[in-house]
Amino acid sequence: MTTTKPTRSRRRKPGDLATLRRVLWTGVLSAEELLGSENPELKLRAVHAIAQVSASYAKLCESSDLEARIVALEQELHREPEPFAPRRIA
Repeated sequence: MTTTKPTRSRRRKPGDLATLRRVLWTGVLSAEELLGSENPELKLRAVHAIAQVSASYAKLCESSDLEARIVALEQELHREPEPFAPRRIA
């Protein structure tokens, strides 16, 4: 009896927010095309899929925007401070 070792599948690299955002938007566009179907069950499924993906997409956009703002703040924090020149009050 010959036994073969199961092959280990390679793990995919973790994605980033931009890639996930692009994939979700592609899903929305695909489901949107199904709304024109004559099949009422398929239309209902497409509406449900769009509602589900839209909620995830909105949260992802919010997270993505917050991440960009944090990066900008961190870069600002690490910049050289401008020399402080006290103002004279007359």
